[in-house]
Amino acid sequence: MQPGFFSLPTLMNQFIYIGGLFLILLTIGGNFLEETFGCQTRRLLKKNKYAKNIFLLLLVFFTINFSDRKSSLTPFEKIKSTIIVWLAFLIFKHLTVELCILIFISLSIMLILIEFSKYYKNGKNKNTQIVNNINNSIYILDCFLLLLFIFGILQYYFNLKRQKKEFKLFEFLFGIKHCKN
Repeated sequence: MQPGFFSLPTLMNQFIYIGGLFLILLTIGGNFLEETFGCQTRRLLKKNKYAKNIFLLLLVFFTINFSDRKSSLTPFEKIKSTIIVWLAFLIFKHLTVELCILIFISLSIMLILIEFSKYYKNGKNKNTQIVNNINNSIYILDCFLLLLFIFGILQYYFNLKRQKKEFKLFEFLFGIKHCKN
């Protein structure tokens, strides 16, 4: 008998639920832990954009390692993936809210499609045609995301031009985004 959607998870799957919930709680709780760092560390992370980016790189690398226990990625591939995710995040922070929402929705759909692809590839209901269709959809979404990022960068660049400001790649990547009220 197939378990229903709301049935209790098996012991094998409990880690997914517990791990996912724990990661969310730790992420949210981390926002309230600034005072637990020493004064010098807090000052460094508050004022030094390079220290913030190193901290962010390490967080991304840890997250990739944490979420990718079963694959056979080499450490070099994980470092490459870390840099790609980090650069995408650096670009993401300069995009308009509409583009951010569109990217977030696209990433969510892609994650769901990847899970269905794994299910139909390795599960009880193996179906090569469905896997191929899903993988084609993932490829299209991948291209769409790349276009959104390129469009966002160009939009940011032309917005600076309109404001008669100079585009500085270094500031674009490492600068801190100051928000208007």
